[in-house]
Amino acid sequence: MNLKLNINKILLTWLSLLVAFTSFAQSNRGAILSASTKQYLWKQKNLYPDEYKILPECVYREDATGNVYIASLIKVNSSLNTSDLKALEVMIGSKSKDIWTVYIPLDKVESFTKISGIVSIELDRSIAVSMDEARKKTHADSVHAGINLPQAYDGSDVVVGIIDGGFDYGHPTFFDTTFSSYRLKSVWEQKTTGTPPISYNYGAEYTDSATIFNAQTDNANYSHGAHVAGIAGGSGYGGPNGDNRLYRGMAYNSDLVFVGILPTTNHWLNTGLTDLMDGINYVYDYANAVNKPAVANISWGGPIGSHDGLSLFSQGCDNATGAGKLLTISAGNNATKTIHIGKTFSTTDTVVSSIVSFSGGLPSKTNWIDIWGDTA
Repeated sequence: MNLKLNINKILLTWLSLLVAFTSFAQSNRGAILSASTKQYLWKQKNLYPDEYKILPECVYREDATGNVYIASLIKVNSSLNTSDLKALEVMIGSKSKDIWTVYIPLDKVESFTKISGIVSIELDRSIAVSMDEARKKTHADSVHAGINLPQAYDGSDVVVGIIDGGFDYGHPTFFDTTFSSYRLKSVWEQKTTGTPPISYNYGAEYTDSATIFNAQTDNANYSHGAHVAGIAGGSGYGGPNGDNRLYRGMAYNSDLVFVGILPTTNHWLNTGLTDLMDGINYVYDYANAVNKPAVANISWGGPIGSHDGLSLFSQGCDNATGAGKLLTISAGNNATKTIHIGKTFSTTDTVVSSIVSFSGGLPSKTNWIDIWGDTA
């Protein structure tokens, strides 16, 4: 009897030690690094060991005092201690549950990858604009008329947020259909300096109509944001022959929020997924403050990534959206471009070949091959 009890005690002790060791190992397991993160660390170590060089394919953030940070998406767990981030002077952007945007000092990236409680790290990559089609092609005009619907819908009491660049704040289409009410409620220019929104450390926010209207634009040499915003929420005011319906947008009576993500043409900053993630959360935060549902639109993107909904950006979008918080994104401009190749390998067929060309839509003339495979 005593022998059996002692054996049981020994077994329980070993089991406890095994569980403790396993838990310790799991809690101290290093973060999963994306290909872009590994590439950056390799370049920094092997090509630029004596300086922290700004690489054209990466995305950076510059604060009001001129400090430069590299942008990243991360996935965290409950064991993360934010004091570890502060110790490295890492700026935290927005949080979509366990997916965060962060901005890391250039000389702290390697140390950052070793912080306990970070599950995955994806250093940001630059993206480019994409937008096509309009209201009649999608039969939104039938929705405006209430055809086969319980009522007509025109965007009233809904916030439409446009995350883009090249806005014309004073365009007549951003007033109502009678040109008597200004519908642009809030603006955040991420790439300029000024007073940033609460809980953010960069950009300039404008929240009153006079300031927004007098600012005129975030970038006078660009118009993509105005184009997209007009399609999404323009009233159509000022149309030819007094017809405000001709160039009317989808949600023409909505409240508008603009997030400018376009750097100036003479600046080295790029635009990336962290900008989009922060912009999405900014739109939803505004909508929550005024107690209205919101739709955030993105007409930017890039071909790089897994395209399976499992990237940190995709997970962050899933976390941020929900009831009353919808996200729309353009289909892209790559339908006629041969930028993807796929192959199912067999034991005897183990080689795939392709020719890679340079993209004209990205600011840096570098290129890469992004390879994804399943467990087989």
